[in-house]
Amino acid sequence: MCGLAGVYNLRDVEQDQTALITSMCEDIRHRGPDHGGVYTDEIVSLGHRRLSILDLSAQANQPLKIDACVLVYNGEIYNFLELRKSLESEHGMAFSTTSDSEVIIRAYQTWGPDCVKRFNGMFAFLLWDKKARRLFAARDRLGVKPLLVGKNAQGYYFASDLKSLWHVFPASDLCADAVEDYFSYGFVSIPQTSTKGVQKFPPAHYLILENGKETWVEFWSLNDVGQLNVSFSDAVEASHTLLKNAIEIRLRSDVPVGAFLSGGIDSSLITAMASRHFGLRPQTFSIGFDSVAFDESRYAYRVASQYQTDHHHFRLDSGILNTLPQIVWAYSELFGDSSALPSYWVARYAADHLKVVLTGDGGDEAFGGYMTPYSYYFSRSLAHIPAAFRRSVEWLPETGFFRKLRRLNRLVDQDIDSAYTTALRSGGFLRWEGPRKALKDLLSQGGRKGVDQIFYADIRNQLTDDFLVKVDMATMAHSLEARSPFLDYRLMAYGYSLPARVKFHYGVRKAVLKEIALSYFDRSFVYRRKQGFSIPVSQWLASEAWHPKIEKIILRKTILSEYIPNNDIARIWGEFKKGYGHHNTRIWLLLWFQIWEGLVISRCYDPTQALKDL
Repeated sequence: MCGLAGVYNLRDVEQDQTALITSMCEDIRHRGPDHGGVYTDEIVSLGHRRLSILDLSAQANQPLKIDACVLVYNGEIYNFLELRKSLESEHGMAFSTTSDSEVIIRAYQTWGPDCVKRFNGMFAFLLWDKKARRLFAARDRLGVKPLLVGKNAQGYYFASDLKSLWHVFPASDLCADAVEDYFSYGFVSIPQTSTKGVQKFPPAHYLILENGKETWVEFWSLNDVGQLNVSFSDAVEASHTLLKNAIEIRLRSDVPVGAFLSGGIDSSLITAMASRHFGLRPQTFSIGFDSVAFDESRYAYRVASQYQTDHHHFRLDSGILNTLPQIVWAYSELFGDSSALPSYWVARYAADHLKVVLTGDGGDEAFGGYMTPYSYYFSRSLAHIPAAFRRSVEWLPETGFFRKLRRLNRLVDQDIDSAYTTALRSGGFLRWEGPRKALKDLLSQGGRKGVDQIFYADIRNQLTDDFLVKVDMATMAHSLEARSPFLDYRLMAYGYSLPARVKFHYGVRKAVLKEIALSYFDRSFVYRRKQGFSIPVSQWLASEAWHPKIEKIILRKTILSEYIPNNDIARIWGEFKKGYGHHNTRIWLLLWFQIWEGLVISRCYDPTQALKDL
């Protein structure tokens, strides 16, 4: 797990690019505090910051030079031992390190750019083949590891973090589409970033730059994953086997491995399986809150006790809002998912003890854990009921079972675009046509129809651009590597291949994983009500002690008014203070944007300041 930066020149460069690359890497020192290095020649400049996990020796430092190849790389190739064995025995390759980095170079030398199809891991890398005068860049299948790319008349610029690219592309040159997308959904879901000229390198793609020409290749796609016709019991058995192997290869490390343990089913299952099958007694870490409704710590303690982990628990209250400036700065990009705050802090606490943690990310996307596809799927069963009868459902009480029935009934008359857009925006400012169209286009890209379009969008959109960004930026801010077995592409593909009737077996969300979990926990633990990883933002922001500061920040005159009129902001804030309008999410998005603008654009704020001092 590391950070990288790179430049590919399209024209002769009169001055040495070392200073630029060094500055780009200095901005991501936190991603790799153990070593830094730079390589330059007349065509490329590559920089690297290393967090040492595999082969801790200096021989594995990067840029790694072997023959005519130079590599800078961020991530882990979990099946590197199997690949190395094949390269040695079948192709006569000799290795000078025990790192997975060297395996990437040797794999490229043996199989060419299609070597990425053999990699099982999370990765973003730049590989310069000086002999062929070719730059080979790639990003993993699900986009677990970040990679950004910008292009101008002088060349291509790559980095792990948007801050690094602000040396070339001004942060003040905003991409309006990205800002609108942020305010619509709480994160930037489109390929662009908030900085004009900089885009996200697409997951599951590689890029060849050779003689000034670019060639993009998609090497993996969910659309190539067919739908299986399997029984529930067969799906449980196959998923269990895949998950065991995914955990096993993610325990490969030359430093200790711990685990995030929220108390939810996914992280609990990872901890239990790692302990039972592979003898791991990890240090585990959880975050709790001053609101019982948001605190799963009792379940985390239960798992820790059952599997004898060395558990660390930390409790957050509204005072933690004072750290928002440093968190906003750490994320670089506009990012309005409020669970970034607990993610940042659990990573900070864990980093005091170790370098690597297992997480439970990806289980919901692969196996149907979210309410939106679940509700949409079962709403189809009501479609045959006469409309006149269904209208009578709206007269039922807004409580318990009747509330769920009314929600399903309303979905019957919604097309899939409207149903998914409404769910995803979750209180945002959906006032622009661009974000709506982008999401509609994404839903249409899936190879299957109906609820599978939502499964596809959840993986391609919310998982990659929200949840994986949240975890990567939070953990790497503290030089901590996060590994999630559920993000093993084989497991994700298998989960995606399961029909909805299997994922929602007997009307249960994430039924396959819950059935697996019954081998490790009792039924009351497994079948309790699902609780997301989020903060009591409505309670914290509603505290009158914070009102003067929040009001000062969100009503500050900035470029915000180019997107949301000042009178609308004042109205929303006024309604929020009075306790109505359901504006919690909007206030959070406005607050994050205004802090971000003050740190990045106008620079009237400093990330070392507390929120109360802004």
